[in-house]
Amino acid sequence: MPPSHDLPSVADGRRLPRKGQRPVQFERFLSLLRALERERVEYALVGAVAMNLHGIARATEDVDLFIRPERENVQRLTRALRSMWDDTDIDQITLEDLSGEYPMIRYGPPGEDFVIDLMSRLGDTFHFGDIETERMRVEDAEVRIATPRMLYRMKKDTVGSLTEPMPPPCATSSSSARSNMPVQRFRSFEDARRAFWLAPGDPKLLARIRSLWEFSARLAPCIMPRGVHKFCSIEEANQDRDLWTQRRIRSLRATRLRSRSGVADP
Repeated sequence: MPPSHDLPSVADGRRLPRKGQRPVQFERFLSLLRALERERVEYALVGAVAMNLHGIARATEDVDLFIRPERENVQRLTRALRSMWDDTDIDQITLEDLSGEYPMIRYGPPGEDFVIDLMSRLGDTFHFGDIETERMRVEDAEVRIATPRMLYRMKKDTVGSLTEPMPPPCATSSSSARSNMPVQRFRSFEDARRAFWLAPGDPKLLARIRSLWEFSARLAPCIMPRGVHKFCSIEEANQDRDLWTQRRIRSLRATRLRSRSGVADP
């Protein structure tokens, strides 16, 4: 698709992997965007990745997509996923589930360090048609992304969450003699926003996202659930995430204890 000059642009921050190194998570995310656009999937990007592209860089392990629950659209979605992963589990993603008892489906692709959360509604509060979106160009890919106002509404009005809480409108930090973290004070929310948030057109944004995601993956390698997992609600999906997050924490702790004691991993 040729560049659209009327679309917001996120400037290129590409850093190529070293020879033999696996591409970082962000590159695979861009590949997913291209596949969705190529198959003309009707979707809206929400959650933590949407916050990243709107300028709040943060590490994340999941891609949250609102999907229009119509048969042809779900077929386009599964074609897009199959174009990236030769995985028979994709066949388990069906319109009957998304439009029925399981409006949230979590897909863990093989060989990846992220999961894809697909949803057609959040309780009775938000359906696909309620999501206010805009188009954004991210390098050579286009994304249909929820607007900042929409992300705020979803955070405020939905029980449970797709992301961690958004920053408060005004906050002060207290210092501690034991803290190794720098303390920064701001007179207003706008001062804090200028310090931490980058506009979608800022040349530093993608470089910051790539660097943060890559560092996070090296610091705490992901152990993500593979295959297709279906949930009746966002609360149920979050409970499942909490369980495997706790398993991951215990695994990391055990690995580091073995490393300190000089015992090789089994």
